Amino acid sequence: LGSDNTNVNVGNHHSVFALFEKLLPGLIKGTCYCRVLHNSVKHGNKHLLFDIEAALLKIYSHFCRSSVRSQELTNYFDFIEEEQKVILKHIRLRWLSLLRSIERPISIHPIVKNYFLNLTNDDCPELLLEFFTSDRSNEFSECTLYFLTKLTEVQNANLLLQRDYTTGVS
Repeated sequence: LGSDNTNVNVGNHHSVFALFEKLLPGLIKGTCYCRVLHNSVKHGNKHLLFDIEAALLKIYSHFCRSSVRSQELTNYFDFIEEEQKVILKHIRLRWLSLLRSIERPISIHPIVKNYFLNLTNDDCPELLLEFFTSDRSNEFSECTLYFLTKLTEVQNANLLLQRDYTTGVS
């Protein structure tokens, strides 16, 4: 039985698992299959050269907290005559948001990179300065983004697991 790890699902006495186990002795308790996939990606990301989730969150927060910065980015896109695309927020607990949050920066990576590198060092967040310039990640920041587009396969598997016929509730 795969389920989320809340007490109502996997507690010892009157949980969903305990009630099913009375009906089906030998039932094996599992965890949420979507969470297993998410945790695999999360722990796999620790082996990348850079914390891409932290960089995505930092890029988003740099603009979302300041209308002045948002306008500067708009002006930057206008100056180079490119269509501006909204930077999406990735929520660490929502595994289905990571792929979309990665696909957007790929399409605007050179523009956003140039924007941050043209800021004074005091205005550019340290994490992003390292992401775009350090020897360790300069060549790998965009490469890492492209590598992580393979999350499409994980996302498709997650969507299959979330279909109504794979759950006990419809």
